[in-house]
Amino acid sequence: MEEEETESPSNDKEIATSTSKTDLKEVEGNVFELVREKLHISTIPESLPCREEQREQIAEVLMRSIKERSNYCLCESSSILSGVPGTGKTATVVDVVNSMLKKKMKFKFVEVNGMRLTQPKDCYSVILQQLNRNTGKRESASAAIQKLNKLFASKAKAPKQPPLPIILLIDEMDLLVTKSNSVLYNLFEWPTRKFVSLTVIGISNTLNLPELMTPRVSSRLGLEKIIFHPYRRDQLVEIIRARVQAVDIFEEQATLLVAAKVASVSGDARRALELCRRASSIAEMEWKEADETGRTTGKIRAKHINTAIKDMFGSHRSQSMKFLDMTSKLFLLSVVLSVKRKGLAEVSMGFIYDQLSLLYNRYFPELLPNFSMVREICAELHQQRLIMMDAKRGTSQMVTLNVNDNEVLFALSEDDTLRQVVQDESEVNHLDARETS
Repeated sequence: MEEEETESPSNDKEIATSTSKTDLKEVEGNVFELVREKLHISTIPESLPCREEQREQIAEVLMRSIKERSNYCLCESSSILSGVPGTGKTATVVDVVNSMLKKKMKFKFVEVNGMRLTQPKDCYSVILQQLNRNTGKRESASAAIQKLNKLFASKAKAPKQPPLPIILLIDEMDLLVTKSNSVLYNLFEWPTRKFVSLTVIGISNTLNLPELMTPRVSSRLGLEKIIFHPYRRDQLVEIIRARVQAVDIFEEQATLLVAAKVASVSGDARRALELCRRASSIAEMEWKEADETGRTTGKIRAKHINTAIKDMFGSHRSQSMKFLDMTSKLFLLSVVLSVKRKGLAEVSMGFIYDQLSLLYNRYFPELLPNFSMVREICAELHQQRLIMMDAKRGTSQMVTLNVNDNEVLFALSEDDTLRQVVQDESEVNHLDARETS
């Protein structure tokens, strides 16, 4: 069989050459710039700490799938990676794929990102174009689906020369959800066909996406489900240290403060890295001013982190949320939790009220407001442009957050009464995910 050239991941995720230990003297005057470069989310580190277990699971699925499907043995042909944003799902898959490429394994790698599609069916055009990279031609969605159905059609018997295995990564697959879910059904149904050498890895920001689908669709989403839980404080510390170990510029308290703050709210590593980058810019400005008087230390301290937090989450809306009454704050928290659990930007008042009732039953059982009072609170928050709502009435009225969910959580965590509630609810969500995995 004539060997085909192995396809590599898209250019922005190519295997990166790791930076070796850096002498501070070599980068004098540019150390802060170097730190910001290392902390940028597009920079691929030497290794991905705190995701060893998930990496091993993904590697096992892909290696087994390529080996067995090349010989047309039956094996699990699709997997779902679930977890909130910023938990290393995409980075871990790409790391595994890059490792396989280094080992000279033969396969084609195709990547689709739901955020880059105008509409879900456009994924067919993207997949076909990547499979036919030599032509570079972009087909219409209707033409592409016909060709893909033919390519991945069941075969009466195994071909004499098995085609190169294909790994299809569907990132942000939540955005491919439609009323009929025909797109997701097709993508995950192709690998189940006889003598089709295709493995599909789906990445979802919703922990229970398969459970939200109809049985027809969920039956095709694969039995292999890998959960990426939000990073804990100690894990975020390890991630930050791994990024900047070559340039020891963060004081211990600064790193611990970032990790504690982000872990208590979202566990999103990208937020932690961005906070560190902002703190680096703040420290650099102070460093340059102090340098003129000879009082420079060149370190990033806890005070720089605190200033960065105020910069990132000190908007007018963040400040207004801090002065809301307790019921309004709990309502906003209920909206955030409802959005995360439903996996949809828009949720009904009925679902939000159910979530609010759960919060009150857990923490303030004697204070639960009735639905009419909650509707008034909703209207007030709408006037403040913290949420948006449609013209419907009652439990079917749809509500949308008009601020970043992390911004809401950061603002609410400033309240001494709610700080533990926000943290506890995050932990409850993690447990829910484990129960459904």
